Amino acid sequence: MTSGQLALLCLLGLTFTLKGVTSQARCSVPEWPSGIDGENPLQLHAGKVLLVALMQGYCRYCWIQAHNLERLRDHLHNRGFSDVEMILINGGGALSRINNETYAQYTNLTVYQDTANNTLFNLFGGEKDDFIIYDRCGQRVARLTRRFSYLGHTYTERALRAIHRGFSWCSCSLDPQTSRTRRSANNWMVPLANN
Repeated sequence: MTSGQLALLCLLGLTFTLKGVTSQARCSVPEWPSGIDGENPLQLHAGKVLLVALMQGYCRYCWIQAHNLERLRDHLHNRGFSDVEMILINGGGALSRINNETYAQYTNLTVYQDTANNTLFNLFGGEKDDFIIYDRCGQRVARLTRRFSYLGHTYTERALRAIHRGFSWCSCSLDPQTSRTRRSANNWMVPLANN
């Protein structure tokens, strides 16, 4: 990725925000809680770029986003980005838990059900409609808030492509051209505040 492309990403408002995140800092790998059913998605998708979408099952906007995430994943796979994966975390509130099965009508992506006290939302350090992106080493490298996660825009795809190419603040031995891209990231990207 050239410095001009990185500057363009910056100008387009691609954000790697971490303001207000206390449960997980940039470049950290979260500990999977023992009381959650299923495998740790970061271990399951080790060696791949992983997008974690934080959603609520009662929200029609979330259902549509889930459908569009699957389309984006398929689009990226068809363009050679086969090691980009996505999962959904359904919030732990009563309405979300009741409507968890609704996702099956909109997407085939894996949906993890959060607990009543929102253990996974807290673990991943985000809010409803946020996308959290992890690099191939399982390190948190980006958080796209709702205004940037809306899939009618290209922010999410651009962020996934950049991270797939090794553009990150974090050091990951599995990324291509790690040292060059890390220097470029530090020179061109400035974390923006939420909202």
